[in-house]
Amino acid sequence: TEWFSVIEGCARFELQDPSTRERRNLHLSEAKPETLRVPAGMAHAIVNLGPGSLTVVAWADHPHDPTDVVSWSTEGEESL
Repeated sequence: TEWFSVIEGCARFELQDPSTRERRNLHLSEAKPETLRVPAGMAHAIVNLGPGSLTVVAWADHPHDPTDVVSWSTEGEESL
């Protein structure tokens, strides 16, 4: 599980469940501080919506393991 908070700028978080292909977009910004929880196994991407910098703080329930990363292809789909 990972958590994300935008501390500068405005972002769209694009989420997709690899098993159902269900998609969801959420917007976070410094103007309305919130924390987004992304469960393990959920494909996700972050898009900067502003003309300026985007700063996101991210943390996880365990140390990053590069061998535990699964690439998720979005070929033929809108951005993710």
